Amino acid sequence: MGIYKLKPACEDYLWGGHKLVDDFGIEYDGDVLAEAWLLSCHKDGKSVVADGEYKGRTLNELIDILGK
Repeated sequence: MGIYKLKPACEDYLWGGHKLVDDFGIEYDGDVLAEAWLLSCHKDGKSVVADGEYKGRTLNELIDILGK
């Protein structure tokens, strides 16, 4: 099994800001970022494979493909 870089699921609630982007390097295009779920299979925000063979697949899909 390889190592896979994931894009986090990001939430832009009203109380967000830019600390996660500025201080922790979370890649995000919106105005405010309230939460970043870095490793998530939650139905409301799934991490996505950032590159390689499985690019664009959710973490859930990757687990299904590679086994549990």
